[in-house]
Amino acid sequence: MPDSGVHGALVVLEPSLGGDTMATALGIPPSRHMIRRHLTTELEALVLPARYVVFCQPPPNEGPEPR
Repeated sequence: MPDSGVHGALVVLEPSLGGDTMATALGIPPSRHMIRRHLTTELEALVLPARYVVFCQPPPNEGPEPR
């Protein structure tokens, strides 16, 4: 599945996946709090706008409104 976007979709669609979860999955120890905080900041900058589009925006109109 290279270049399929599946991993990015998983990150966006799984709300429990945050910076701490990602840091733990990557094996970054809790004692490296500066690296973990930086990872959280960068991950949120990428993921939160995409999550907003997926979860918060109303779906586009599928056609003209009935009269």
